[in-house]
Amino acid sequence: MFGSSYEIAVLIVSPTQVLYDGDLKPDPATTEEDKMEGNIKIESVEFSYPTKQDVTVLKGIKIDVKKNQIVALVGQSGCGKSSIIALIERFYDPTEGKLLY
Repeated sequence: MFGSSYEIAVLIVSPTQVLYDGDLKPDPATTEEDKMEGNIKIESVEFSYPTKQDVTVLKGIKIDVKKNQIVALVGQSGCGKSSIIALIERFYDPTEGKLLY
């Protein structure tokens, strides 16, 4: 029991690898609804998992999803559907390209 809680504590306190820079800050005067645009844009994304950096999983992916648009990712097993979702959820960062929200 203590072993698993130790691993979780290490995960929580470990520093993030995502670098946040710039001086833009949220405007507290806007409502939550105003802040949430809801658009997702993926521009020329390339991605390799950290454990297999020699294997490029995604190559030049471009996706533009507008607010309230319904999208389905379909394809064969191993084509990168879960990798795209993992990038959107910020579990990983792209090797190249941009994800814009």
